[in-house]
Amino acid sequence: MLLAVIGVFGGLIGAIADVPYIIDTFLRKTQPHRVTWFIFFILNAISLANNAASGARNSLWLIAGWTISTFIISILSISRGVGGHSKLDITVIVGAVIGLLLWWWFDTPLASIITNVVVACIAYVPTFKKAYINPASETKITWLIGTIGSALGAIAVGKLDFTLLIFPLYAFITQGALFTVIQLRAKSLKNK
Repeated sequence: MLLAVIGVFGGLIGAIADVPYIIDTFLRKTQPHRVTWFIFFILNAISLANNAASGARNSLWLIAGWTISTFIISILSISRGVGGHSKLDITVIVGAVIGLLLWWWFDTPLASIITNVVVACIAYVPTFKKAYINPASETKITWLIGTIGSALGAIAVGKLDFTLLIFPLYAFITQGALFTVIQLRAKSLKNK
């Protein structure tokens, strides 16, 4: 019962984390990278299905929350985002397509989860680059709250199950790293 509560709470935090990002995007304070967010949405939807097929229950709330919020952000990024045409963007899209083809080819939940995490890490590259160049173009609190939600999602798994822990641990590491980049780079630019 406790793990179910932690899972639901982690999912709510994961979804709530993106609310400031959505608001800032709507107000044009944040400019989501189109490629990153569209790939995130596709991967979150696939990951949700794969984790459910792998037996996840309590930790599914986190991924469900992210699937909904990444859909909203990807739609907002069409008119309020940046990117989509550079060589890096094209490389990331090609990498994502290859990853999706591998997911289809392997047709197993574990291989799919691993492939999704690798593709998501590739999809993060344009946003990390953008955040490093212009940390103000990201909503820092979103990444901090997402890191906390990811940690709760990992705890909600309730056991050392590699298949079920891959996604929340990847999310914890990448979101925490992005928060750190934004925080440190903003301080560095402020001190110049």
